[in-house]
Amino acid sequence: MKRKHRHYIWNRAERVDKKLMPQVVVDAFNEWQKGELRGLKSMTEDYRDKTIARVNRQRKQMEENLASLGYQVN
Repeated sequence: MKRKHRHYIWNRAERVDKKLMPQVVVDAFNEWQKGELRGLKSMTEDYRDKTIARVNRQRKQMEENLASLGYQVN
């Protein structure tokens, strides 16, 4: 499955314009997550597990980065 290259802006949240924070970072993550989870049912079990783990790892990084900048994400 070929994936479009996506930038993980949630890992560089300090570079995002303060006026747009944190919503633009959360929106970018949600868009990326949607793309990653597309076709989940048709993936092999191994690839599905790796995809879910990658999404969960990136979500944790996003939440930690936003928290370090003083933002709270549910």
